Amino acid sequence: AFEQSAFAGAHGGRHGLAAVGYVYVPQACADGGRCRLHVALHGCLQSADAVGDAFVRHAGYTAWAEANASVVLYPQAAAVTTRLGPLALPWPNPAGCWDWWGFTGPGYDPRSGAQIQAIAAMIERLAGH
Repeated sequence: AFEQSAFAGAHGGRHGLAAVGYVYVPQACADGGRCRLHVALHGCLQSADAVGDAFVRHAGYTAWAEANASVVLYPQAAAVTTRLGPLALPWPNPAGCWDWWGFTGPGYDPRSGAQIQAIAAMIERLAGH
């Protein structure tokens, strides 16, 4: 588990991220081996807030990662049931979906989008940049 707020960047409360994300590091990678990275985005109603660690532990990525020397990043979107105000999310997201329709505001889908930038920053950190 890791704290995702460090990756919210300039978007403040408009990122739609849960407080905690997860990363799985196979033993070969932890021992300093060269490894690939896979980002596993949960579906709606599949965040850790909704299903605990079921997606992280049982979606099949962990066994695959161990066998293929790949780190798996499991960022987590947050479920939001009410409008949070002018500086936060403009629309509710009760199912904890990743933003595919603009609930974090305009510009949600290009590289400048809040969630895309946060995931890119997580990847950069894992890559040691």
